[in-house]
Parts: sequence; C-alpha cells; structure tokens
Amino acid sequence: MGKKRVAKVAYLYKPDTKYASNLYKAQNTAKNKKIGIWSIKGYAIQHERH
Repeated sequence: MGKKRVAKVAYLYKPDTKYASNLYKAQNTAKNKKIGIWSIKGYAIQHERH
C-alpha cells in the first residue's frame, strides 16, 4: 500500500497487527484525498475494521 495508496486494509488478525495503525493512517489519507482506488466512487467500500 505504502505511498501509492492503491490497497485497502481489510483483515487483520492478532498478533499480526504491528503496522495496523500505519496502514489505517495511510488508507485514511488516500481516502480523504481521493487517491488510487479511493478516487473511484463505490470501488472501495469502507466496512468495519476486522
């Protein structure tokens, strides 16, 4: 995902959550700026965190 912001955070399971806050922050930045998949209406639907 990183700087290109072309992915969506979906399924995170403990103990593999070390970078979760960084991933969500990057996703929210991309979503707010309508970058990548977030620029296509309805493409990346926001669901509850898993």
